[in-house]
Amino acid sequence: MRRKVYTTPKSYLDHIKLYEMLLAEKRDDIEKIKRKLTFGLEKLYATNETVIKLQGEMTILKPQLAEQSVKTEEFLKQLATDTLAASKVEANVQEQAEIVNS
Repeated sequence: MRRKVYTTPKSYLDHIKLYEMLLAEKRDDIEKIKRKLTFGLEKLYATNETVIKLQGEMTILKPQLAEQSVKTEEFLKQLATDTLAASKVEANVQEQAEIVNS
């Protein structure tokens, strides 16, 4: 179209104001992103510290956990034998009840 475009002092000042406004918006956007990233990093650091502390506690409690698991296995074995004995006694009681009821 080869039209000539003239820039007047008013339009030049309008362009400068528009540039300043866009620059301020972009700075605000970048500041918001910066705050989000900073907050996220703080959360990551706090989580990392918590994980390290929990790993330390876990290493301390690991022997106790092993001991408790051994005790639990022994208890389960004892429970199985007691259940078997109780089922035998129950069978005897059922037989006795049938004899008495007859």
